[in-house]
Amino acid sequence: MGTDKVGKQELEASIVAKARAFWDVPARAVYLGECQHAYKAGLLSENDITTLGKVIYGEAAGRSSEDEITVFDSTGMALQDLAACDVALRAAETAGRALTLD
Repeated sequence: MGTDKVGKQELEASIVAKARAFWDVPARAVYLGECQHAYKAGLLSENDITTLGKVIYGEAAGRSSEDEITVFDSTGMALQDLAACDVALRAAETAGRALTLD
């Protein structure tokens, strides 16, 4: 979770290109989200990005195996950011992997 702006890059473009990409708005993801560098390099297209809504409504598959790399980057919907963080935190707590920082 972080800021979205043109030029932002938190992941190598090659990692994004290998991953199953999930976003809220694919058109924004290729412009200012984490996909922008892989998209500009021709490593992925807007059609390679699955909207999270399609997964929620059963119109597209989510993660298909534990070995599959998945990337989700919300590009402007704070409630989705908070919900995704909550799911990740609960999973980390359940697995005994959550850390508390001062």
